[in-house]
Formats: sequence, structure tokens, C-alpha cells
Amino acid sequence: MRRARVAVTVTAVLGWAVTAVLGWALTACDGTPAVAPTGSPLPSAPTGSPLPSAPAGSTGSALPGEFPVPPLRLPSVAPGDPCPIAEPQPWANPDQASRVLGSGPVYPVADYLPDNALPLRDGDRNRDGSYTVKLRWISAGYTGPVLVRAGRIDGPGTASVEFSYLGEPRDGGHHAVLTRPDTDLPATTTVTGPGCYAFQVDGTSFTYTITFRATPTPPNPHPLPPLPPRPPSLPPSSLPALPAPADLALLVAEMSWKGGICPGGKCKIGGGEVGRGALRRGRPGWWRQCGRGGDRGRGR
Repeated sequence: MRRARVAVTVTAVLGWAVTAVLGWALTACDGTPAVAPTGSPLPSAPTGSPLPSAPAGSTGSALPGEFPVPPLRLPSVAPGDPCPIAEPQPWANPDQASRVLGSGPVYPVADYLPDNALPLRDGDRNRDGSYTVKLRWISAGYTGPVLVRAGRIDGPGTASVEFSYLGEPRDGGHHAVLTRPDTDLPATTTVTGPGCYAFQVDGTSFTYTITFRATPTPPNPHPLPPLPPRPPSLPPSSLPALPAPADLALLVAEMSWKGGICPGGKCKIGGGEVGRGALRRGRPGWWRQCGRGGDRGRGR
């Protein structure tokens, strides 16, 4: 009985050892870890599914120079009522301007408005009857987009603003992007005629209006005297005939002879010499010695 128990124990031990060896061999062959993973597995992304995209029509961020354009809200004035013009205010930098209009940060320069009015001169009148007048703008402490619109507020008519070197016509006005905090903006303002007008200035953080009037300039009390009348032109048939080239050369030689500038006692024209006797006869190739004495020539 004792020997049977020992045999059974040895057989069990050998069976466990063989099982362990076989398990190690299988693990070494397929490279799979023998330790089971603990915890729940991580979720994997499904294959073939697209990444989430932005909603249609959205850009993520606004482009430079873009901003929501406010509606145009100009004041109105009844026909015949006074124009509520904006009062000029002093400007700190006299090298730029002495007065400006509006609350800013983009201002029209009031120095271009004598008597607080946009002057309409005959020289600024366009073929369609409108007027285009120089009116400069400046900005202070602002960078970004700006839109300037204009219109007449006391009756029918139109108005517009155009910066000379910056921006473009857009959104019913002139749009520009200011890249420096202080910008000088040469510009013109076009109006259909005398009347009361207003600007609306819009930016990313501001919107305001500036009211002004346009008036024709009085005539110059001291005009320049008129130019004298131009003499009537002569008909071609009454003009004197020009001398032939040879006669003109002889005339120049005669003038040189009489003026005493005949060099070396001879008058020379081109490659030949001409004397007074030749001038009398109209034949080239003659000469006369300067000073006293008679004519000395060839071929007499």
C-alpha cells in the first residue's frame, strides 16, 4: 500500500511538471503574454469613420478685416431746417491737423471745411453735376477694419467717401484695414450738390455719425482780368514766301559781310567761299577781301 501511494504522488508531480514545461514552450513560440490583461479593455476607434467636421458655413475664426456690418442709420433733417453740423474739436498734433470732426477713433479733418462746410467749387464739379472735394481723414489709437458710408439727410441726393490709397468700395461705402495705430488717410468726398449730409463710421468696437453741410463757394470778388483777344490768324495765301535754301545762305553771308565778321577776308558758306561780287550776281564761289580795295574775284 505504501509503495502504491508513493507511485501515485510521483506520477502527479511529474504530470504537473510536464504541464508547466509544455505551457512555457507554447508561450515562447507564439510570443503571446501568458498574463491575462487586468481591467476592461480600452475602446478602439471604429475604422472607416470620418473625423468630426465644422458645421457648414462656419470659418472657425474671422478673416482679417472682417466684421459684422451694422445697418446704416443716418439722422434725418426736415427740408428747410438747419443742418445740425458736428462741432470741430482741436487736435493734439498740429503737424497732422488743427481740428477734426467726430468722436473717433477715425476722424475727418475739419481744416478742409472752411466755415464748417464742405466747399463746392466750380473746379470740383463733375460732368454729372456732382462735386468731388478733397477731405482728408486721420486715425488715432486704432488698428483694424473701418467702413465709412455717407448720405444726404435733408432731401434727395447721395454722397460717398473714397480713401485715395487704401481700401476699396464695399458694403455701400469705403472699406479699409488700418494696420497702424496712427494712419493718415488722403480721401475725397462726393456729394450731389448743396445740402445737409452725414458720415457713418463703423469699426470692430465703434459706430458713430458725423453731420456736415455742403455749400457752394461764392464767386471771387477780385477775379483776374480777362486775357486780351487773340489776333486773327492770317490765311496761308497771305504769308510771305520763304527764300530758297541757296538764297537763304547768301542772305546770311551778306549779313556777316556787312557786320564785319568776314574771317580771313572771305565769307565762307559750307565748303565754298562767297564774296560780295558773287552776291550781286547771285553766283556762289566768289570772294571779296575785307578792308579797302576793289572787288577781287575769280572768273571775271
